Amino acid sequence: MVGPVLQLTKITDPETARPGRLLTYTLTVENKDREDAIAATGIVITDAVPENTTFYAASATGRYSSTAGG
Repeated sequence: MVGPVLQLTKITDPETARPGRLLTYTLTVENKDREDAIAATGIVITDAVPENTTFYAASATGRYSSTAGG
């Protein structure tokens, strides 16, 4: 038996940020199930908002915390 096998992917759109434009980050976590793996539960992913950017919105399946990560 092994623990969960998780894969995290982060996509930035557009790849180059420009002042005053929206920048979208998409984070996807996948549980790469194996027959001998334990299911992943209670997963929390933290991704800091980069300097000189302002948080705008999260999707229905995501949320924002201004205190996450310190």
